[in-house]
Amino acid sequence: MTTETFGFWCEGKNGKRRPVDRAAILRAHAAADPQINLAVEAFTSHFTFTAEFDDYLKEYGTEADYAGSCCVDFLIFDVDREIDVEAALVDTRRLVHSILSRYESLETENMLIFVSGGKGFHVGLPAPLWSPVHSVDFPAVARRFCETHAERAGVKIDTGVYSRTRLMRLPNTRHSKTGLYKRRI
Repeated sequence: MTTETFGFWCEGKNGKRRPVDRAAILRAHAAADPQINLAVEAFTSHFTFTAEFDDYLKEYGTEADYAGSCCVDFLIFDVDREIDVEAALVDTRRLVHSILSRYESLETENMLIFVSGGKGFHVGLPAPLWSPVHSVDFPAVARRFCETHAERAGVKIDTGVYSRTRLMRLPNTRHSKTGLYKRRI
């Protein structure tokens, strides 16, 4: 990889993990770049990594059991409700309002807010707000950070998205179970 930090990308949940410039692939999908095949379900890692992760992928051919350092460019809150998507929308609005109240310099347009195409919403908080650094402990710190914000807002979030090598569906791709697309709102 030529970038200092990167994520991984794959087509389908079981596709081969490939190192990519995470920010660039996210922008391309969000803009529905014609070079991107939006008919294919695609994912990127929630977290970013250093060359250590690229070496791990080359050696083992998988991200499974990777225990090294990571960080994030956008930290995702996942608000899901199995049956009641309307309740998830209400909770997402409450979470966004709480975050905007906490970070007065943050504008809504600088956040990434998506309907997930599944059972809820994703709220992305830009990392420059607190300048995180790569570390082995980052997933646990990120989880606690998000839990604290969600608790403050009175919102339940899915904490499974803070596992080190978690996949996140890319924007404008179709959810294989629901047939719905992940869209920015």
